[in-house]
Parts: sequence; structure tokens; C-alpha cells
Amino acid sequence: MKQRIDAAGLKAAENRILKERLSGNINPGAELLKRAAEEGRLFYEEIPGGLALFERRSSLFVLRYALGKILTTYIITDDLDLPIVCETAYRDGDRQLKLFRPFLKHQGFELAAQRVRLSIAPGTLEAGKAASEVSDPEGLVLQTAAEEDLSNLMELIKQSFDPLTGCIPEEGELLEDIRRGLVVTAKEGGRLLGIHQLRISGSVSETRHIAVAPDARRQGIGEAMMLAALGREGIKTHRLWVNTDNKNALSFYEKLGFAPDGRSSDVMVHRSHLMEE
Repeated sequence: MKQRIDAAGLKAAENRILKERLSGNINPGAELLKRAAEEGRLFYEEIPGGLALFERRSSLFVLRYALGKILTTYIITDDLDLPIVCETAYRDGDRQLKLFRPFLKHQGFELAAQRVRLSIAPGTLEAGKAASEVSDPEGLVLQTAAEEDLSNLMELIKQSFDPLTGCIPEEGELLEDIRRGLVVTAKEGGRLLGIHQLRISGSVSETRHIAVAPDARRQGIGEAMMLAALGREGIKTHRLWVNTDNKNALSFYEKLGFAPDGRSSDVMVHRSHLMEE
């Protein structure tokens, strides 16, 4: 039976994971996970050989688990009323993490997407080589997002990403990033055309979301937002994740100078509790 876990319980779970050398896609020290615990959105369950953590979001659960060396047949997906998503990142040589895919398949998960992580040193970005038509759109205004942009930004993100595999942020998360100056908008004549949402950890930055309105694509807007994001001081490496079947996005980033850095991920989805439209 799954129970809520608070911030103190999360810290204890983190200590146990480190002590017992369990592995998985869980990062209990992550800021977002701590917030979920504080807001009562994190659920915990003991399982043979390890534990499982579930973060409840508005339309799904995210499975953030840690398991021991023995992959058990214990069923962890019962008594949840929303779809469950689990993304596991690994390097080519991470054999144990790769074994989680068959384990999740046994649990009823299906492979929904595969991603690759791309990286670049900001100083090596090849500006002007990604846009297919216009590299400097006239009338485009790039600026830090304001709180009043929140609803329009959420709408553009939801239009641009799969609700199950697109890691759509909660409104509160996006609002916090807006307040921290981590979200850039692209507008023309007051109309929102694009969004870039950033994450920063030390000298590493990461594109969390980048989206351009469908009728404004291939006009250099995405490139302009990337240039703005990578222009921050103190950043030595910039990263992003992209679906391996998104050939247009892969080509866009490669033309800017991004390259695979050895990290890949599997996005697995348990769809048995999909809510009716």
C-alpha cells in the first residue's frame, strides 16, 4: 500500500539508497522531488529488494524508484488512478539500468519514447546555421517572461508536447521559474510565438522546454531563444534531451553544434489507468 512521504522521509530514503547501493532513476536530492514531498504529492512503497517512489502530478504519476540487484515480480502499479510514466537515463555501459526496461515491461509498461542527451560548450555554438529561412526575424522581441504570461505559456507548452512523455511542468513549477528569470519569451506585436525554459545547476544549464507556435516555425525564433539562453555568464556546458525520432529537432540542434554526450533514456508508460477524454 502506497503512503505519502514527507521531506524528512525522503531524506531517510536517500540515505538508505546510498547505504544499500540501490540504483534506479531516482534522485531524492533534486529540488523538484523535495517540493513534491513538501506538497504531499510524493508516495512511497516498500517492495522486495528495494523501494518505489511515485510523484503525483496533475494528469499522471511519475515513477521514481530504486531497486536492488534482484528484479522482482512484485506488482507496483496497482491502486493508482492515473497513467504512470517512468524515464530511466543510462550510459551505454550501464547494464543494470538497461535491465529496468524488461522489469517495467513485466509490470505492464510500454516503451513510449527514447531520448538522447545533447551537449555543447556555449562558446562553440554555431549561430546562424540552424534557421532554414530567416536567421534574425524582424520585429521579434525576446524578453524574460512575466507572471501574466503564465497561462499563455502553459497553453503553448501543452500544444507542443505529448502530455505523457513531454514532461509538461505544473503551473506552480513554471511560475517559480518565471520568478527566477529562467523563462524567456519570443513575441511579435505582443503575440506569444515561443518559449524557452531553462534549468541551471552550478556551471551547467539545461533546456527544459523550447517551443515555437506552429505557424511561426522555420523563421529563426528557436535559434534566437537558444542564443539568449546560452548567453548567460558562468555556464560551461549546456544540455538538452530530444526524442530520437524527432529528426527535425535533431537536425536543428546538430546545426547549432550540439552533439550526443553518451546519455540516453527510455520513457516507459503504464496506460491501464488512462482517463477518458
